[in-house]
Amino acid sequence: MHGANRVAVVLALLALAVFGAAVHRYFHRYFDAGAAGADYSSYLRGPKGTRALYEALEGLPQGSVSRNVRPLDRLPEGDDTTLLIVGVEPWLISDADVRFLTRFAASGGRVVIAVPESLDLLSGDDKDSGDDAAKKGDGDSEKDGEKAEKKAEEKAEEKAEEKPEKKNQACDPKKGACAACCDSCESLWGAAFIEGESKGVKEARAVDAVKDALPEALPWRGDARIETGDEHWRTVCTAGGAPVVAERGLGAGSVVLCSDSYLFSNEALAGDRQTRLLSWFLGGARRVIFEESHLGVFESEGVMSLALQYGLGPLLAVFAAVFALFAWRSLTSLDPGPPRDASVREAAGRGSGEALTGLLHRAVPPASLLGLCVREWAATEPPAPSASPGAGRRLEAETVAAAAGPDRVSAYNRICAILKERRER
Repeated sequence: MHGANRVAVVLALLALAVFGAAVHRYFHRYFDAGAAGADYSSYLRGPKGTRALYEALEGLPQGSVSRNVRPLDRLPEGDDTTLLIVGVEPWLISDADVRFLTRFAASGGRVVIAVPESLDLLSGDDKDSGDDAAKKGDGDSEKDGEKAEKKAEEKAEEKAEEKPEKKNQACDPKKGACAACCDSCESLWGAAFIEGESKGVKEARAVDAVKDALPEALPWRGDARIETGDEHWRTVCTAGGAPVVAERGLGAGSVVLCSDSYLFSNEALAGDRQTRLLSWFLGGARRVIFEESHLGVFESEGVMSLALQYGLGPLLAVFAAVFALFAWRSLTSLDPGPPRDASVREAAGRGSGEALTGLLHRAVPPASLLGLCVREWAATEPPAPSASPGAGRRLEAETVAAAAGPDRVSAYNRICAILKERRER
């Protein structure tokens, strides 16, 4: 490979490497800046994010904080661990999630579930049916659509208030066996979030049993209230006379329900920080996990993620280096070769026409060239049907004259004229 080509290849590889590094840095800064993420995500730096709380806990000298972007059943045991599930709609919590969270709490963990301030109490199926009914009502009349939507909301509220007695009797807080009472995502361990009577900001107060650990009064933005169906639940805070924070023991751990996620947001920590209440939510655990999978943040489990998980990053880097050397070896030789003599000039290559000319110069005398061409032509060219015998004799005479005389160019032109005359007849 010539030196110019080598330089071009090296520059192209460098440009590709710089472009890849720039793209990687852009996305790293984009996500690190918290520009992407759902509401109440610990990746989001906006007002509705929880990154400020995550970074505050990360800066503490003791304990650890992490994010969970995998399915809940992949989490370790809950010993001395608080799991924060902030900004989740209750109907998104499946029965399988409830069963795992029960085991997590029973093993010594603390599960904190906080729903958004404006809670959507419709489940996925009920929401779809309500939307379809509303669309149908728009086609017929607005009143019919409003009635259908109201009926769907009443159905969802009745479903949330159902508490089968047999399943409630199966709950045993000492053993942590409460999954049996959670047949729907709107009924969590015998409790449910239902629509509150008052909207907007109101005042919440701690009950007498926890007034020493919590602020006496604080602003509350959550619209929902918590309805507890058995004596195992303990009301922690009330707003407008209705429970808004409730706690229940499960085995060696506990579960906390909260009807307001605003307390954990970046906006709340900046303007209305409730440090004592947040500390009570965390429960003094050495490890805090921010649950992100319910917000749509998942880790894709591909070959690369598994390789990085098991520490195969250096091995992949070695393979990449070997591949780069192989590509370089294919483009140019690593052996410089013997030194070149500047006095030796390289012979230029010749084409097929030049090669035939040189062969004729060496093998055929100039005087015999024209006769040889005529004989080869006569051997390969069939005689024309209309050709006269006189034309053939003239052609032979011109060939003999060209061989005997010095003016072979004029003889060649006369032969071409005879051949043209034959073709025209």
